Amino acid sequence: MFQEKQTVRFTTERIYAIMIKHLVKRKVFIMLFLKFRKLLSFITSIVVFLCGGVPTVPNNVTKDSYVGLKNVYADYFDIGTCINSSYCDDKELADFILKNFSSVTPEWEMKMVTVHPADNEWYLEGMDRIANFCREHGLKLRAHTLVWAEQYNWMLYDDEGNFVDKEVFYQRQYEYFEKIMTTYADVVSVWDVVNEPFGFDLASGEFKQSDLYTLCGEEYIERAFLDARKILPDATLVLNECGLAKNITKQGYLLKWLKIWQKKGIPIDAVGIQGHSNTVSENETPERLEAVIVALEAAGVKDIQITEIDMSLYFDRTDKTYPLEDWVRNYQTLKYKHLFRVLRRHSDVISSVSFWGPDDGHSCLTVNGELDEPLLFDRNLLPKAGYYAITDF
Repeated sequence: MFQEKQTVRFTTERIYAIMIKHLVKRKVFIMLFLKFRKLLSFITSIVVFLCGGVPTVPNNVTKDSYVGLKNVYADYFDIGTCINSSYCDDKELADFILKNFSSVTPEWEMKMVTVHPADNEWYLEGMDRIANFCREHGLKLRAHTLVWAEQYNWMLYDDEGNFVDKEVFYQRQYEYFEKIMTTYADVVSVWDVVNEPFGFDLASGEFKQSDLYTLCGEEYIERAFLDARKILPDATLVLNECGLAKNITKQGYLLKWLKIWQKKGIPIDAVGIQGHSNTVSENETPERLEAVIVALEAAGVKDIQITEIDMSLYFDRTDKTYPLEDWVRNYQTLKYKHLFRVLRRHSDVISSVSFWGPDDGHSCLTVNGELDEPLLFDRNLLPKAGYYAITDF
């Protein structure tokens, strides 16, 4: 049922991609979209028809009439989603999560700003609910995240707001690590130790500028992995980074420092590649992602984890004032299809693939009522065309 099908050279998604690539390069894409939406939709509909169409949703689909996503990919890699603790108490949503996902990631409730916002203040209630949900149902738990430099606050400063000595900081951080890691060691399968450390361009430098970086330099990354290994020697420790597929500069920084850290014996067990993207971006394509995966494999990375997948239908995630178009939805469907074809091709090194939200109604792109449809399931928890695109192979 789930064996790979042969594909022809000029697949529908490639034709879509070529169209968009050349339109964007000529800087007329936005003009065409805003002024000639109907014409563009008509043209792309013809292309889709000639190339065999886009996967569609069967008639009368119900919550019981499709195979859970995690079951389809059981022989390839774990399928995960981020959640909040409130999801665990919503029976309909919880049942949907259990059907489709084998792994969950706390969206906010394991980040330091939430669990340990000040000295002697701990707020673990939400994290405990998520952990107990995983224990009860046998779900894997991805710990996200121990260190995210832009969120570090009180640990760096004294009572007057000045930087503490970095060894004081490291001691505070170690105590924080020890509390979190020992509390959830029985249920966590992987730990995102450091999140998004690298810079985006040559001007800003190799690492993101932050107070944490100002105090410790890149040593904070090394120390975080060494301390995490000391606390849990057998844990899987991950460096999780964003924007790799679209940013060759950041790719270069990551590959350079992975080699340095390998020589120094820094225990980075896996690399997480965040999957946030825009459907029509020519810089965020499955081909580019595959190039990153191949480069990481060549650099000696044995475990690659695809994290935080969502695919906005908008050109600009901050501008959602214009209506959504069916041709963009069709392209998203095809792009998901091609994305998962790439991921299956590298399933020997990819251990998990996680979405940043279980469905369109529980996404960071729609939580404030914004229009967007970035995931594989709609607001009614029913599979969209993208689900069928990645499960019919």
